[in-house]
Amino acid sequence: MKKMSFLIIILLLMAACNPTEPSEETKVKEPSLEEPQPDPNEQPKENNETEKEEDGGSDFEQNQPEGESPKAQPKSEEEITGKIIQILTEENMEKFSRYVHPEKGVLFSPYIYIAQNALTFDREQVNSLLKSDVVHHWGTFDGSGEAMELTANQYFETFIQIDLFTNPDEVIVNEMKQRGNMLNNVKEVFPNSKTVEFYVEGTETMTGMDWKSLLFVFEEYEEGLKLVAIVHDSWTI
Repeated sequence: MKKMSFLIIILLLMAACNPTEPSEETKVKEPSLEEPQPDPNEQPKENNETEKEEDGGSDFEQNQPEGESPKAQPKSEEEITGKIIQILTEENMEKFSRYVHPEKGVLFSPYIYIAQNALTFDREQVNSLLKSDVVHHWGTFDGSGEAMELTANQYFETFIQIDLFTNPDEVIVNEMKQRGNMLNNVKEVFPNSKTVEFYVEGTETMTGMDWKSLLFVFEEYEEGLKLVAIVHDSWTI
């Protein structure tokens, strides 16, 4: 009996010294230092990249008018002119003013020969130009010599006629063409300029004499192009 009791005590001591290992399913896995836990406050990478693209990222161009995204910002003279024409068809002068030269403003000439007293408007004036009923002296009408006393709206209807140039017959970049019988002095007034001409051919009814063109004149400003003049050209007497 004593031997039996002694054997039971030995077995109990052995069991106490060797506890049963927990199974793989019951073990709690501790976080590994090599696998950092995700931050619940961190935005997904895809969202961050999307936001960067919408904000323009680091590719912001100095030539970009305020309110225009870099992706939408036109690069060449022709693209910039196309954008300006689109804005003018919408009569959005606030957007148009962003393309105007900040220091020189924009000059409007009813004829290809720019007169010394041609009107120039700064950005602020351009912004509200079509809302004004003020009558300006734009020069004299070719042929009659009568004073050209018009509001900005009347001038635009007579000499800009922007809807005609949304689909021009020809676009000429940085090249001057003598079309009519009036002297072209644009390069004398703006010697360091870059130009884009939107040209519309005349009709058969008028034997081509009713052709028209708009010349957009740009100058470099802070590594970008800014508009300094819009010059109307057509057949003159």
